[in-house]
Amino acid sequence: MLEKQENMLRGYHKETSAVLFERTSLPLDNFKASTRLILTLYLTKTVYYSRSIIESVNERNLLVAFQCMRALLEVVAAVRYTLEQIKPIIHECATRGSVTAEQARQLNYHCDLLLHGGRFDWQAFFEEGAWAVVEKKNKPRTKEERRQFEERARYLKVETCMKNWSKEQPLAGFAYDYLCDLVHPNKGSNLTVIVERDQGPMFDVDGPAKLGILIFDRIFALVVRLCSDEFKNLFVVFAMLGADEDRIRTPAG
Repeated sequence: MLEKQENMLRGYHKETSAVLFERTSLPLDNFKASTRLILTLYLTKTVYYSRSIIESVNERNLLVAFQCMRALLEVVAAVRYTLEQIKPIIHECATRGSVTAEQARQLNYHCDLLLHGGRFDWQAFFEEGAWAVVEKKNKPRTKEERRQFEERARYLKVETCMKNWSKEQPLAGFAYDYLCDLVHPNKGSNLTVIVERDQGPMFDVDGPAKLGILIFDRIFALVVRLCSDEFKNLFVVFAMLGADEDRIRTPAG
């Protein structure tokens, strides 16, 4: 899976211009450019997380492996959720044969949530420093200021994305709950760092972590299956949305 995604990322960049862009007055052009960014962002993150899972397991660093597995699920869930939000709009536009200004705005809105959403004030951090961010966060706000802040701080909630995925595939929710217990300071993460020594089981970085490997074996194949099942649909649809009209191909073409 990793080798396939690496090759697809390289091939996509070779054939398609997927670069950060400045907005134009043409919303559908902005939407097409955003879908290209989403596709390459999705591939890039999944490649990085997949590499880290392999490397971490080979180094017996299961804590990092579980962190990356959970993050991999979150990436897939967020991209999948975005697609679920824009598909009905695209279907309605295709059925009618035209796109209204409001529909174009909605399409770009959902892409922006994935590409630009977040609550952290990056502009204040780079321009004014960490303390400026802290002060702005702790500053009392009026009701109107809070409303404006929430409007600016648009972001995708992982919980929302996972719930949406779990409705169609309940095992996605199970895998996410499993991994959350393994990365938070809970019993699950404690179990993964137990090693066996002559004196008895203990927490350490050296020694055979048989229980941790058992816990890994019980979830790894499921996570790979969940992500690979979503991959084809996500890649094909976003590739088609970002394709130039004269280069659109069917999946078998």
